[in-house]
Amino acid sequence: MVKLYLIFNDVNFYLIHKRWGLIILFLVLRMVYNPMLGQESLGQSLGNYSGVWGGLLNPASLTSNKVFLDVNIAGAQVHFSNNFAYIPYKDYSLFGLITADTIIPKYGKYLYNGYYTYFKNQHHKWARINSRIMGPSAMFQNGKNAFAVSSSIRFASSGMDIPWETLVFMYEDLTYEPLQGIRFDDSDFSFSLLTWEELAFSYAGVIYDRNGNQLSAGITGKLLFGLNGGYSEFRIVDYIAIDSKTVDFYRFQTNVAFAMPSTGLASSFSHPFSSVGFGLGADVGFTFIKKSNRYSDNRGYRPCEFAYEDYSYKVGLAILDLGGISFHKDTELHTFNVEDVTLNTDDLDTLKGMTADVGMRYLSKLMLGDSNASLKDNKMRIGLPTALSLQFDWHALGSYYVGMVWIQPLHFHLKDTKRAAQIAVIPRYETRMLGISLPLSLYQYERWRFGLALRFYTLTVGTECMGTILDFKDMDSVDFYFSFKFNLDKGRCNSFKRGACAKKRDW
Repeated sequence: MVKLYLIFNDVNFYLIHKRWGLIILFLVLRMVYNPMLGQESLGQSLGNYSGVWGGLLNPASLTSNKVFLDVNIAGAQVHFSNNFAYIPYKDYSLFGLITADTIIPKYGKYLYNGYYTYFKNQHHKWARINSRIMGPSAMFQNGKNAFAVSSSIRFASSGMDIPWETLVFMYEDLTYEPLQGIRFDDSDFSFSLLTWEELAFSYAGVIYDRNGNQLSAGITGKLLFGLNGGYSEFRIVDYIAIDSKTVDFYRFQTNVAFAMPSTGLASSFSHPFSSVGFGLGADVGFTFIKKSNRYSDNRGYRPCEFAYEDYSYKVGLAILDLGGISFHKDTELHTFNVEDVTLNTDDLDTLKGMTADVGMRYLSKLMLGDSNASLKDNKMRIGLPTALSLQFDWHALGSYYVGMVWIQPLHFHLKDTKRAAQIAVIPRYETRMLGISLPLSLYQYERWRFGLALRFYTLTVGTECMGTILDFKDMDSVDFYFSFKFNLDKGRCNSFKRGACAKKRDW
């Protein structure tokens, strides 16, 4: 199969010079793009001390925290998952890999793809990487109104509905005889990646509060500065591998676009604050709260005077990451629509040393007879990983809670980055000093995962893939997040100078 994914070859240089921390990312990026960086952070996004992080799951939740001021000092999340490649759990130790004490076995015949093996089934494949580095961010609530501002650098990459044999060919090469001589007719699958800086402003307010029933609404507006991006949008791929050197294409229709400096994607990591695209985004959400007390008289003059009001349960609904980024600088869009073309793998191997723009022109000459024939535009647009989010949180007893989260991705275009679908149940223990969350999630409606998040005052660390960390599950996923914050409780004011005005807490 034609290796159009080689347009991201420059990232190979960036990744292969790192130790194991990037090996797991590299193996799937190699798998999906041959080369080109947590999902929802449920352990710190759902909780009464979540603050600004809770606003990422639903902006309306900013009105229902136990703190009126929350300042994020540092935080990050990294998430990767796929259903094609894995390292058998018996063959690795995660901590050994990080410290370089473990020798990673090789499973294949080739230099890079030998560090992992793959599931032997014929299901459609998917792969996702989502990461976020949270910069200085803050949430502030004054009575019925809450405000937040956040800054972050985000990366999203996804491959969806990938034909199984495509990835087997990438792993085994055309020398894999069981797939030779078979005609494959594939359609409507895609690869995409997007890296951007995000500056977000949030507002949430209580719009109804009577007889123990409270309804809040929130919105987040985002300024998006695109650092780089790209996609391969495969409409029709009808082909047969004749032998180890020859591929015949009966029909081949695809759009390939990328935005990056002419020196390749790797240079975007060297100059991370030089944007080549711009866009707008938004989150919109609502939260209904059934309070424990039907009547309350929660008034104050200063933000700290408004006491926290406990609840029996609350329900939230939000649409996340509406919008996208348009690229007009260092951007190329190529279209291939050909029939009855034969390619030789010796010609394709030449692509490996080329940057994206040079490689596309070389491929255009091979398939269309003209190095400029495939180039159709110098701009493109990629959508954010939009999703519908539903949350439920029940205050079971004392410091014990049970939460539920449903994430359903919303796909508008084949080329857009895609979020993962998941359903999670999150029992947790929560006090001011200590928080323990145990997310149990069904990922992509097909894989069960068990996680753990620990909070000590304002430091939180967590993962949604404990099986990988404890080495009793094949390594096909990696997930980790942390945050370090500063916050102030509701209903407690500084007694300095003017005397105490704190209200007694009932939680």
